[in-house]
Amino acid sequence: MEPNKMTGAVWRRYNDHLMAWKEKSGENSIFRWMPPNQEELKVNYHVAVHGGALFFASICRNGNGDILQACAGTTAGHNPLKGEARAARLACQVAASFEGIPMCIDVDSLDLVNQVYNLDVPPDWEIAGEVA
Repeated sequence: MEPNKMTGAVWRRYNDHLMAWKEKSGENSIFRWMPPNQEELKVNYHVAVHGGALFFASICRNGNGDILQACAGTTAGHNPLKGEARAARLACQVAASFEGIPMCIDVDSLDLVNQVYNLDVPPDWEIAGEVA
């Protein structure tokens, strides 16, 4: 894909994500990004559920906030946990492209963390393919 087309696609998906976030939260949220240490990179990911679709995105930045890589996608669905899992997998793919560089992946879904690490939590089979 050409860089200009990819940038346009990411921007459109970001706007879809933002509209869904505002609709879900019912308010205008202020987003604050916390930079990593100067020697690290940070990958953030997010998901939004809107109109029967899951919108997910991942972005990698350095300590100055410079965007090094961004990816986005969409798939049909209604399950926010499945969207979180899909977004987390995308974030891991982004992080893998910077192998050897200290990395922080910002996780904000305790439900997803419990699905992966807590053996006492009953598995959500709908996300098994995303986290296996």
